[in-house]
Amino acid sequence: MCDNELSAQSSYYILYKNESQNTSLVSPYSSITPQIQRIEPQIQIKKGRQVEDTSTSQDRDFWEDFEWTEEDKLSNKKTLDQNLAKCDLVENLPPGRGQFLIRKFEEQADSYWNKFYSSHQTNFFKDRHYLHKTFPDEFGTVYGIHCLEDSGGGIDAEFDVNCFVSSALTDGTDFTIVEIGCGVGNTVLPLLELKSTLVLPSIEVRNTGPNVTGRTKRLVVWGLDFSETAVDLLRQDDRFIKAQQDSRARAAVWDITKTHPKDAPHELEASADISLLLFCLSAISPENMAIAARNVAATLKPGGMLLLRDYGRYDEAQLKLGKSRAKRLGENFYAKHDGTRCYYFELEDLKALFGNGDKGAGLEVVELKYIQRMYTNRSKEFVRRRVWVQGRFRKSIV
Repeated sequence: MCDNELSAQSSYYILYKNESQNTSLVSPYSSITPQIQRIEPQIQIKKGRQVEDTSTSQDRDFWEDFEWTEEDKLSNKKTLDQNLAKCDLVENLPPGRGQFLIRKFEEQADSYWNKFYSSHQTNFFKDRHYLHKTFPDEFGTVYGIHCLEDSGGGIDAEFDVNCFVSSALTDGTDFTIVEIGCGVGNTVLPLLELKSTLVLPSIEVRNTGPNVTGRTKRLVVWGLDFSETAVDLLRQDDRFIKAQQDSRARAAVWDITKTHPKDAPHELEASADISLLLFCLSAISPENMAIAARNVAATLKPGGMLLLRDYGRYDEAQLKLGKSRAKRLGENFYAKHDGTRCYYFELEDLKALFGNGDKGAGLEVVELKYIQRMYTNRSKEFVRRRVWVQGRFRKSIV
């Protein structure tokens, strides 16, 4: 495995590991008022934590939150602009060759991901057990933290029952989580390890006002990816096989740029209480993102939540690719060494794609924010600045 792959793997794992160890269980986003985090014009180091030990006390990774200054952002943009001639794929290849490769990357995108999973199997990413830390309003109950039967029949006063309005308004017996871009199941499989029966908040409207009670539902998890190899590997896992026998797990190949949920696997349209889009959308050509966003939104029940994380503008990986020869496919869009691709988002990109704008998917924006972390290896005197975007969106109940 090359250094770039190791860096991507460790950063992705650390992002979830440190949240599981250090993030409060109480959600700071209990309001449904849309929030877009803005970057202040100064770097603010908020807190540092040791997140990964190795064999010696000197060889350790530490991370700190940071925020780009306006000067930093201009400097990053200038760096990318200065390397544009070197980095642009079309400009660095014989006439016609660059456009040919761009078409090939698009038309054979599934083949490149099949090769990726054939090579790495289930060993590239770590299982994610921390969604209740990352998205506490939505996954607190799923993980049993806010479960009525574990709290003597009461509800945590700070819990946002609006996040489960879809379950309150439907009579179905299942609580369904759909992950789009599931890969080999690093999110799906940990969810299937959880308790199969949930006790969710249910809202009854009375003369005296809304009354929150408990409703028992079965946890059902879908895993969807456009890599057939990845889906096959997911289906071979014993955890998936057992849950599938209990009719609690489903997996299918789905290309969100080409097929609407009504024409995809059976019962996918309007099936999800929660849909997950984790580091998936960035692998799609920007010109196909709008249709992909609408197709993803169509998986949600009324009141359902879409939860997204992906790569952010001026992430270190983008700055490295931006200095490499013939890697740039388009604005903020790059090809990696293995033929897979990556786009680097700003918050406004997500708002335009999924919000209520003219070309958006028509979802309510609940939260948008950057996650910016500086990782320091003290023994090697090496610093990496990683940037991710996070969004939470709700489908209207009307």
